[in-house]
Amino acid sequence: MKKAGIYIFLAFAIAFSGEFRWSAKNTGMGDGGFSLALDAGGIFYNPALAGAFGGGVLSAGYGLRLTGIESSAESGYIAYARPLGWSAGAGLLWNFEKISTYQMLRLGGAFAYRIELAGTLTVGAGVNWLQRHYDLPPDDPLASRGNPSAVSFDAGILWQFGDKFAVGVSACDINEPDLALGDQSSEATKLPRRIGAGVSYRLNQYFIPEIGLVQRSFVVGEKSNPEYHFGFCGGLSSGTLFWRGGITPEAFNLGVGWRTSLLFTGMDIDYAFGLPLEKSLRSAGQTQHYFGITFYGKPTRTRRGDVCVKKIWIEGDRKVGRKITIKAAIRNAGKITLRSIPCALAIGDPEGKWRMIYPTKYIDSLAAKESEIVEWNWKPKKPGEYTIRVAADDDGGKIPDVSGTIPETDEDNNILTEKVVIAGADSIYVKPKFTTLTATHLIVKVEEEPVVPVVFFAPGSSELSDEAKGIISVIAGRMERNPDAKLVIYGYFDPSDGDADPKTLALARSDAIRGEILRKYPDLADRVLVSKGHDFKKPRLTSRYSKGDPRVAEENRRAEIKVFLREGMEHLSREQSIHALERNDEFLLVIVGHRRENEPENTGLARADSVRKEIIRQKPELARRIVAEEKVAADTGIEFVLDPDGIAVRPRERYPISEMWKNPQPSRNVILISRTGFENARRWEVKISSADGSLTHTIVSGEGAPPDSVLWDWSVGENQFLAPNTEYVLSVDIATDEREYHFASPEKIRVIPRKQMEAIENMLLVEFNFDETEPVSHYL
Repeated sequence: MKKAGIYIFLAFAIAFSGEFRWSAKNTGMGDGGFSLALDAGGIFYNPALAGAFGGGVLSAGYGLRLTGIESSAESGYIAYARPLGWSAGAGLLWNFEKISTYQMLRLGGAFAYRIELAGTLTVGAGVNWLQRHYDLPPDDPLASRGNPSAVSFDAGILWQFGDKFAVGVSACDINEPDLALGDQSSEATKLPRRIGAGVSYRLNQYFIPEIGLVQRSFVVGEKSNPEYHFGFCGGLSSGTLFWRGGITPEAFNLGVGWRTSLLFTGMDIDYAFGLPLEKSLRSAGQTQHYFGITFYGKPTRTRRGDVCVKKIWIEGDRKVGRKITIKAAIRNAGKITLRSIPCALAIGDPEGKWRMIYPTKYIDSLAAKESEIVEWNWKPKKPGEYTIRVAADDDGGKIPDVSGTIPETDEDNNILTEKVVIAGADSIYVKPKFTTLTATHLIVKVEEEPVVPVVFFAPGSSELSDEAKGIISVIAGRMERNPDAKLVIYGYFDPSDGDADPKTLALARSDAIRGEILRKYPDLADRVLVSKGHDFKKPRLTSRYSKGDPRVAEENRRAEIKVFLREGMEHLSREQSIHALERNDEFLLVIVGHRRENEPENTGLARADSVRKEIIRQKPELARRIVAEEKVAADTGIEFVLDPDGIAVRPRERYPISEMWKNPQPSRNVILISRTGFENARRWEVKISSADGSLTHTIVSGEGAPPDSVLWDWSVGENQFLAPNTEYVLSVDIATDEREYHFASPEKIRVIPRKQMEAIENMLLVEFNFDETEPVSHYL
């Protein structure tokens, strides 16, 4: 019975542990890798892989195959492979498998030979010495028979078609070695002959799949035969992180690893996890764990690649703060395909200090005699002469030296440099020669000026006048302070505009107004809209009013600005309306009291007014912006309506004006303009603005680049001059084909009066109703 128990146990051990061959990386991809040289452990699967490495590779691993159900089950291996010149390679392997009192040892070697045939064809052969050992009691009759051993033979081929497609076929334990105790030979004491095949295709560095098949000469137990495998592997371009996964009829595997070039020529560690697909084993808690480590020696194959930098392109405006694109042509001048080629860009500044421009670029695969373009973006921060350094097979870790890992026939062509001179950033410095004006007997008028929500244009033109820009500036500022309003611009055409397309010209006029608003307040883009569906030829006045007056055409060449509530601001409650009024300082709140048709007139108004007074008692600061109205309706309720018209029509306080000067000193000022760059300027303007923004006046303008200086008589318009006790700022606006620039003087201008001033205040309010007969604004 004891002997029978041993044979039953032996059969279980063989059936579970397979052919006592594994590698952490190969197992992690579902016991695949017949066509992929992952590390030296691959020769357990295909002896032809002994010739697939360019340098010495030493791999070791430790596995726990029965975690959860058998604490003493363990296995391990050591494998070494290295090239023997270009055409050959050899490998050594050792592994053990231990389950309880049973242990299996394997010691072997492999030799491979390579030839060029539609790529690279490698043929390999291996021989192994195997020993089976049992920890039996001394009194067991079988203990005296020793530990059986045998010799087995392997063979394999690896055919690599280019750098993407590969096929591997192997036959392991060809002679079905028998490890019987004494004369008790049977299938249970033999290792089956195993034929394995795999086909892989490199889609990219992240995903390299392999489909495999394993056929055994016989199986013990219920093991699948044939057995299909699917696995994949991949990694980052830098090679620092790699992964794999796979599935077989018995288990699902996943693995991950990390590689570094800081130790030896290279080293990686990896881990693989296995989950059995058999439900009973999963229920019992079985899992599999595999650990591996690999050391890589210096490549020794005489055939090497040759990666070089052939050319550098520097594109863009070579000025401080501008984006510059640097491109480089990387070429593989060798005879073999190269993979995962790191390319680094470094910039040497005018002081000779080097700085890496991240990220390091990686070329996944570069076939012989092919080139690929890599590029970076760079913004220089200061002017001067820079050195552009592009290096292939370099991760930038040792700049200005090369930290390459690819064996090459020529290590001196990996770097190419170019000199580039960076000019200073385009800039303008503007300042007045005199910052103070003194004058005698100044008369000052302060008016209230209307804001007209209509902009008029010259025939066939969409250019904005200074007066129009002033009005638009006021409306734009109010829009910025009233977040619950939206503005719609309606452009129009008149026959006096000539042969221009009506729609095109009308939209150009609307776009000019919108562009002026967004130039100062770009955040208003989603609230300033251009109407595109109205009647572009609609006159301001109908024919019954025009009567042939030529001024009508002047007023029809226009764009109208209308303000509306944004979506969701209608039908608000009382509290919501008050909050909106507080949030928008140009809004009015109209409280509409409903009265039935049979009620006395003003009944609804009284209801609305009582609510108005109640709100004012709580919010007295809102008193001037709440009005009451009446409406005939079916009920007697209260309606709250927000009115945003104030944004477009409420008058503004006009800037102070000095009407008459006597003995101004100095009589003229000189505006000094210091320019760097802007050779491509399209237009320029010199302006003066009051510090509070109420005045903006264009002193002079022109085409091309601005002059070095401008004479100025202190005026801010026809018969209008600077006001006393007010600060003003000079500025220069530059327009290029790409964008507009604004530069302001850091120095302020002031007028100091010598005598007392007079002040006159006027009020003017204009409402444009056009063909309407009744005013509709709540400001009247």
